[in-house]
Amino acid sequence: MSGEMSGEMSGEILKIIKGNSKITIPELAVNLGVTGRTIERYLEKLKKENKLERVGSTKAGLWKVIEEIKNEKN
Repeated sequence: MSGEMSGEMSGEILKIIKGNSKITIPELAVNLGVTGRTIERYLEKLKKENKLERVGSTKAGLWKVIEEIKNEKN
């Protein structure tokens, strides 16, 4: 997977989460046409980069976007 595609996927995940902070991994996978495992890898990457965090429990929690998406004003 190229860095550009990786960045695009990460950006799409952040956009979707900003619109629905309670979205599940299976829902993200369906929206983006990838497997749940792929989403899990991207979420881990985003958490390590301090762009995303999980608040609350696994079932009742929500996602919080920490870093604003670049070029959002376009």
